[in-house]
Amino acid sequence: MSSRTYLTAPHMVYWGHLPSFDNPFREGYIGVTMQKLHARVALHHSSPTCHALEKALAEHGDEIEWRPLHTDLPWYVAYEIERIYRPKRHIGWNAGFGGSRYKKRREGWLVTPLGSTLLTSDYQTPSIIAPRSQNSSTPRLDQPKN
Repeated sequence: MSSRTYLTAPHMVYWGHLPSFDNPFREGYIGVTMQKLHARVALHHSSPTCHALEKALAEHGDEIEWRPLHTDLPWYVAYEIERIYRPKRHIGWNAGFGGSRYKKRREGWLVTPLGSTLLTSDYQTPSIIAPRSQNSSTPRLDQPKN
């Protein structure tokens, strides 16, 4: 898949949970995908992304409900929203904190109303989002540059 497709495809934030769960901020699994949800769920079943999710899938299998929480998002917005749901490690069935996959993005151009930025393999966050420490859970926007 080309980086242009990845960078321009709409993404969704989704929640995998048991029917008894009512709080996506503390329970279940939060993820981001550009795939159809059923395809991403199939991948979770064939190769789970973390031990807690693997255990939940083994114990509960088809009981787990998967639903989109936020759809049609640019990739960087989806990962920022994931960070709101998972501001630190080991919440629910997630092992990592949300938005931690920024550094795995491919090269390409990100074009926003504020300008354009070349994304490289070591790229961490879009230029419109300020860097934050791992301890911070609140996203901040950069001040406009003069």
